Amino acid sequence: MNKFKVLVLNSDMDGVGYHRILSPYSCFNHPDIEVDIRLLMDSTLPLHDEGFLSQYKIIVFNKSIPFRTPEYKQNFMEMVKRQNIKIIFDLDDYWVLSNAHPNYKMWKEQNAQGVVEQQIREADAITTTTKFLAEKIAEFNPNVTVVPNSVNLKEQQWISDKKRTEKVRFLWGGGITHLVDLRLLKPAFEK
Repeated sequence: MNKFKVLVLNSDMDGVGYHRILSPYSCFNHPDIEVDIRLLMDSTLPLHDEGFLSQYKIIVFNKSIPFRTPEYKQNFMEMVKRQNIKIIFDLDDYWVLSNAHPNYKMWKEQNAQGVVEQQIREADAITTTTKFLAEKIAEFNPNVTVVPNSVNLKEQQWISDKKRTEKVRFLWGGGITHLVDLRLLKPAFEK
């Protein structure tokens, strides 16, 4: 019996790529399902080769697939449709930015909101982080599922050799784009 193959396209190795794609899919363990994780920055990835694509039943991606031209994207979508490959788009954050966001100008210039909304419409299914986002996504595509961020607790970075104490510790990890979000925590820490 042939295995059911899933192509997982990871856009980066940062927080989103790690928690939403790399960690959960590298731990996926089912005897009948083979997961092939590839980095989108790999220039040898043959996404325009129908023979390559035809071995997969599902393609999962986050952020976007960087097609060089609209024609490349159209060709890819036609091959996927011919091969009956299902597309799952993982969307980790709200795609409508406020003007306080550091990337707002570029987001506006590149019509990023429109691009993301089109990807939502085109996907067969969407995975996302929260119920709030699922409700926003459902306005464009009702086939949405909440999948929390993933951490592989067997990785060394998550294993503590410290003894438990009564001391409260707080760790936050993220990028500068979350500064506005972090400011929301200030009153709680003042208490």
